Amino acid sequence: MATVTVRRPTRALGLIAALAAFGLAILVLWGGDVPADSSPPTTIALAVMGDSSSHSYQDSLSFPPGSADRGGTFRARTFQWTEVLARLRGNELNPGPWVRWGQPGQVAWLRSAIGLQAGRTPRKEDYLYNFARSGASCNSLMGGALQRLGQVSQLVELMDHDPGRWRSGVVVIRIGNNDWSAVLDDQARDPKAPRVRAAAAHCVEQIAAAVRLIHARHPDTRILLVGVDNEMNEPGAFGKYRSAVAVANIQTAFDDFNARLRELASTDARLGFFDLGAGFVTFGGCVSPTACRNIERLS
Repeated sequence: MATVTVRRPTRALGLIAALAAFGLAILVLWGGDVPADSSPPTTIALAVMGDSSSHSYQDSLSFPPGSADRGGTFRARTFQWTEVLARLRGNELNPGPWVRWGQPGQVAWLRSAIGLQAGRTPRKEDYLYNFARSGASCNSLMGGALQRLGQVSQLVELMDHDPGRWRSGVVVIRIGNNDWSAVLDDQARDPKAPRVRAAAAHCVEQIAAAVRLIHARHPDTRILLVGVDNEMNEPGAFGKYRSAVAVANIQTAFDDFNARLRELASTDARLGFFDLGAGFVTFGGCVSPTACRNIERLS
C-alpha cells in the first residue's frame, strides 16, 4: 500500500485558507448590529439621504482629526445643518444617536449577498439616521444594479426595525449637486443642452424611485425634497461665470431643475419641497437682479 505524504507547503496553504475564511466571516459579521435609539417616541425621527452637503463635519472616521477637511483648524466648532438642528432642536427633531456604524463597501456587498442587512455604507461617525456621504451622486440613492447598497434600501432596512417611530417621521432627500456641477459648463452655454436635461431628468427619476420605495414600506412617513444648489455660487466657480449670458443661462437651468422637483413634490400630500435657491437669496443675496427676480417668481 502506497504511503501518502502531506507536504508542509500544502498544510501551510490550508492553514492560510482557513484563517482567511475565518477572518472574512468575522469581517462580514462585525458591525452588523443596529445601534439602539433610546430617545423618547415623541420626538420626530429625521433621516437624511444625500452627499457632502449633509455629511456631518464632526465625523472623525471619514475626516481624521488634524486634516484640512471640514473646517481645518476650526473643525471643532464647524457644523453643517443636521449637527446644528440636533444641537438646537434635539428635543423635537431626532436624527438618531451619534454612532460609529456601518461597513466598507465590499463588506456591505458580502453581507447583502448572504442575506444579511447591508447596514450603512461607508462606515462613518454620524447620526444613526444620516445616510448622506461625501461624493454621492443621484445614482447613490438607488444603488444601480446593487439596489441593496443604495442609500434608500439601507435606510428602509433600518426603518423596518422600528416602524412605529417612522409613522410620524421625516426623510430629507438632498442630493444632485455632484451631478449638477458636472454639467455647469454646459449650463453656461445652453440651459437646454442635452447633457443638462439628461442630468436633471436622471436625478428626478432616482429621487422619485426613492420616494416610491420608502412609501411602499412606510406609507405614513413624510418626505422633504430639497432643491439643488446653484453651483455658480461655489467659491471655486464664482469668478468663472460672470458674463450676463452665462449667469442667465445657469439660472435658467437651475430654475428648470428645481421646477421638476417642485412638480414631483406636488403629486403627493406626503411630499414637501424646500427651495434652497430662495433660501440662499434670503440669507446671502444673489448673483444678479435677474436671478433674484426669477427666484422671487418661483417662491
